[in-house]
Amino acid sequence: MEDKNSKKFILKYIIDANKKKLPEAKKRKKNSANKTIDQHFIPQFYLNLFSNANRDIHVLNVKYGGITFKKSAQIMYEKILYDIDVFDECFDEFEEYFCKMEGLLSTMLEQLPKSIGDSKAFRLCKFHVMLLSAIQFCRNPYAELSNLIYISTHLHLFYTNLVRFPYKEFLPPLKKKELKWISKKIAQSLKNEGMRNTFPLIWTVRIFIFPFLIFDYSNIDEVKILKIKNDDEFII
Repeated sequence: MEDKNSKKFILKYIIDANKKKLPEAKKRKKNSANKTIDQHFIPQFYLNLFSNANRDIHVLNVKYGGITFKKSAQIMYEKILYDIDVFDECFDEFEEYFCKMEGLLSTMLEQLPKSIGDSKAFRLCKFHVMLLSAIQFCRNPYAELSNLIYISTHLHLFYTNLVRFPYKEFLPPLKKKELKWISKKIAQSLKNEGMRNTFPLIWTVRIFIFPFLIFDYSNIDEVKILKIKNDDEFII
């Protein structure tokens, strides 16, 4: 029985499914350019912002208590988290995509305080940080399944956010009727094939469509940046 109210169902499903395919994945990646088995859902560059001079991060064990020291590579990851199996084919290029997005986000965070004097550049930089942060948010496996299913089967209801999107050149070519078609297919698959077989499609939609669709970027000018005086550090 699948617990549809569990916020951790997505992560639990991935871990359970990946235990079976991990040996094959390790063998496949051994001869592949993409050899990343431990795939982070929180970027390491971000985790390192919380590290000390030795690059150690204080980690609290919520379940058993106690604080330990960990490196960023040792936390906030799952094995082959973004390897997706569909119709007996494995798609393992998502991790490479996220690595590129992490690099862009890191660069934009560095550029943000430097662009404050140029209103046009500053606005564009803010937008990039918002979009790349949304992409990071949507890769996180901690999500409530019921919400995920609802959004996936009602994508067209969020189309207004695409209409109000401030920089259309960054948008994927999605129209309302196409979003309806995708939602219909997901709903049909859930009914006919069940959650287990439909999950790869929902996971892919969440990664590639949700960041553009479920966030409202039209309030970009209302987003304030708090900068520390005489310093390049800032807080969003």
